[in-house]
Amino acid sequence: MVQMLSIGSGALVLAAVVVLAVIAFRTTDMQRRASTRTLFLVYFVGIAPALAMSALWWKDALRVMIELHGIAFRSENGAVLRKDIRERSPGSSRLLIGDVATRDRRVPQTLLGTLVFRDGLSIELPPPERRAGVIATTAHGLLGAQEIENGDRICIGSECWTYNEDDDSFTLGKKKFAIPPRQTKVPGLDWAIPLPFAKPITAGLRTYSVDFLARQGDAARSQDSLRSFIAYSQPGPRLRVLVLDANVTLRKAGPASTRPTSFEVAEGSRIHLYTLPSAGESFEANGITERRSAIYRRGVRSFALDFDTPEIHSLTERELKALHLESQDKDKRVALAMGDAQMIDRSLYFTGASESVALQSSSLIELPLAFPSSATSDIRILSPRGPTDATLGGVSWIGTSDLAAVRMSVIRPPLLLLLAALVLQLLKVGCASASRFTLAQALLAGSLELLAGVRLMFGHRTWAMPPHRLEAAELGLLAWMMLPWIFIVASAPVLSLRSVRRDGFRAFPHAWLPALGGLLFSAIFCARLVEGPKKLVWLACHLLAIVVALLRSAEVREWFSQRWKKWSGSELTPYLVCGVAFLVVRVALLFFGFKESIMFPGGRVSLSAIHIPAAAILQGAFLWRVWQRTIRNGRLQRNDLLAALLLMTLVWILPAGLTSDVGLALLNVPVFLLLLLAIDRRNVIVRVLIVLTLLFVAGAPLARVFLPAVASEETLLSLASDSNYARFLHFAAPEQLQQMATKRGESLAITSAILQRYISTGFFGVGYGHTDVSPHLGDTALRDFAPAVFIAAEWGLVGTLAMMLLYALIGYIAWRVTPLGTTRTGMPTRSSPAAMVAAVAGVTIAVASVYMILANHELVLLTGKNAYLFGLDSAGDVLETLGLLLVIAYGAAVARDSADVVPGGLR
Repeated sequence: MVQMLSIGSGALVLAAVVVLAVIAFRTTDMQRRASTRTLFLVYFVGIAPALAMSALWWKDALRVMIELHGIAFRSENGAVLRKDIRERSPGSSRLLIGDVATRDRRVPQTLLGTLVFRDGLSIELPPPERRAGVIATTAHGLLGAQEIENGDRICIGSECWTYNEDDDSFTLGKKKFAIPPRQTKVPGLDWAIPLPFAKPITAGLRTYSVDFLARQGDAARSQDSLRSFIAYSQPGPRLRVLVLDANVTLRKAGPASTRPTSFEVAEGSRIHLYTLPSAGESFEANGITERRSAIYRRGVRSFALDFDTPEIHSLTERELKALHLESQDKDKRVALAMGDAQMIDRSLYFTGASESVALQSSSLIELPLAFPSSATSDIRILSPRGPTDATLGGVSWIGTSDLAAVRMSVIRPPLLLLLAALVLQLLKVGCASASRFTLAQALLAGSLELLAGVRLMFGHRTWAMPPHRLEAAELGLLAWMMLPWIFIVASAPVLSLRSVRRDGFRAFPHAWLPALGGLLFSAIFCARLVEGPKKLVWLACHLLAIVVALLRSAEVREWFSQRWKKWSGSELTPYLVCGVAFLVVRVALLFFGFKESIMFPGGRVSLSAIHIPAAAILQGAFLWRVWQRTIRNGRLQRNDLLAALLLMTLVWILPAGLTSDVGLALLNVPVFLLLLLAIDRRNVIVRVLIVLTLLFVAGAPLARVFLPAVASEETLLSLASDSNYARFLHFAAPEQLQQMATKRGESLAITSAILQRYISTGFFGVGYGHTDVSPHLGDTALRDFAPAVFIAAEWGLVGTLAMMLLYALIGYIAWRVTPLGTTRTGMPTRSSPAAMVAAVAGVTIAVASVYMILANHELVLLTGKNAYLFGLDSAGDVLETLGLLLVIAYGAAVARDSADVVPGGLR
């Protein structure tokens, strides 16, 4: 019975969407005030699917997780600790810290380095020819890398290549090879635009082969490939060479500097371990690959390494039961083994520990008889160190002088959290009622609750089951808690700033107090959930809700209106100037190397998180002005159409071309054209543009019939070298592209085959939490392909339709707020640019998300964009969704404030 319910999990979401859709389509006037009964209905329908899934599949989705969090080494009697970092086997790329050296002296010893702990930690490097990889630290960058200055020579045997700083080139006689400057290519035109102010690409993404230089020389050399490479690396970044071969040296033009072989590591510093770049035929090579990173913690006579990414076992209750060892005692026992020290077959086995750690930390875990269903958190670990009392969710150290940090926890669906949230739903209903929410605002709030609830469930699923991404769970909780409260506060009644200055808090409308209380609760919840500088970003997002609400005050709107009138020389010119500003800002960022993302506290954030919400505001204001002119003139004038096409080019087409991000235009140009068509449905040019756009977007599969007949294999092969063309050719002639055996074509063919496996799961799918994530998809399974991997596979066609309808419903409700939407129903029009702005934001969410779901089913071209809130481990996705929701909240609230709202409800 539980399995059958699990298979039908997507049907719950579909039922909730249908309820909200029925309310939306039965309502003739979205600006009528929502009754308390309607608010109760939409808010509790929004939370119902997540609550029902957590209750029905509480046991089915339960997972027992055992994690290896780090290792530590303790000094006996103050002796110096020396621990090697090496590969498990030569060329395996599996790194072990603290492993014992082989006893066979005939085998050459290769390692990355040696950790030496006296009063502090230092890293010693072996001779270059014995290094198996690269170590980097926060302060020193790549250890052993030597900075290359103008006139320095890289000598390979008797031949020396001289470095010229002016053009970043290496010369040997008449032969010359230069490091390519940073540039971007315009797709389709093969234009290369240099980026003079951008920082160089560092070693993690690009290296330059010394072996290639050796092959271009005249001297005879052995057939063995050289491993040394050139790269830009921190600090700096500066151009450096990492010498990893006995016959490669760097000869300085100036005074030679000593090359250190020992490096101090500061407390709290990160240590990164990399394997070498793969060999290639060209000067440009792949970057080094990070295999493990850890944070150094210093003790009095010990040091610990906390792994950035723990090694995780995730087990169902049945799988854990299969590991139980027979015992006369009442407690359950599970064996825990590490490294090469696995004593018995029936044991949990961590591979990321060295032999020295494994021998001392192999142990038995004693669990309560009722585990994992019991509420008790006490467990006992039996190891060579002796019995250790531990608690679920806490990190325990096991071992004697070589230790491992292990944590055991039980991850359950968030049933208790959702039950507690029922109280919050009552508070939200009260806030919405006090704020005099219209039916449009109520339905938007209910749709948001439903979308955030689905995101919460998939965040839990992604953490408790492979791929075990804690970021996905954290962001799911953030979005579920934060977004609804931010929407409520941003939609609060208009506040008079003059009254606040005169009367203080007494001037606040009553609806503000509970709304601010809920926002404060959300801020505290998010601050406790998130650690590090990212916490400040999420707290600032809460303040944005208050800022958006204050922007609706009469004083602020009057201030902006006066300055806008003074600045604008004609009706459409200011919008075009703003469009030019969009392009100028993106070009400026591009020249500094910020092509698709920019650094924020805690990491990188996609530029689209700022670009798309800001563009929605500009487009909405422009379309509202065009609509007013169309009403006055009876039709869309030629100048208005030209201005619209110019704005579309400035905001979407040119930035997409400059940043090689076709998806930026592919998803947002149709939104702009569809809204333009709604303003004047008789305009032939707009109709033609929409038809052409749809043919390009959805007509790619038709090219399968024509493209092979009009292009030769050589032409197809040359086009496939570009990622955008390769994606199109995959649609047009997948078999032919695969037969041409290009690396890109083969990768696309594999991805296509994997997607077919995920989307071919029938009507109800395989059930929540019953899919495996393909290693080939990697991080894209949590972003680009999340609708296929987690929705189509687990919820089947029902779940896919539910999510498409949910996104479409958000766009439809936002559209009904506009004057165009009310005109269709025969209700009186209300002229407000804010309402049009909200429509653009809502339709953007709908079109982009539905498009990406269709792309996951290979019905349209893939763009690399996320369905909104389904960039499961992407903070930028949550920020972009937040920006669009604030725009929608502002527009819907302005439309409410300008309308005559009367009590009502469902008709």
